[in-house]
Amino acid sequence: MAEIIPQPLAEGASLSPAQMRKLAATLIDLTPGDAICYHAGCLSRDREAMNSWGKALDHLATQARVLCESGRGFLWQRVLPDDGGTMYFYQAARK
Repeated sequence: MAEIIPQPLAEGASLSPAQMRKLAATLIDLTPGDAICYHAGCLSRDREAMNSWGKALDHLATQARVLCESGRGFLWQRVLPDDGGTMYFYQAARK
């Protein structure tokens, strides 16, 4: 399984709202078995931010969940040992 992780960001940086919308649109086109990390942090807290970034993250997380619920993929997580945050992944289902 290939893990696709967005281009590394500077510590404390994040994807822009436009980058998150683009990433949400690409989830459906992943090769079966490929996985992508779509967020690192506290998803439930971060997606509630009342700004364009929080709305874009909410859209991205919702797109991943919808694809999972339709049988097109899986959601999984890894705990970050340094700060207790979490990495959130979407993996395209194998055919």
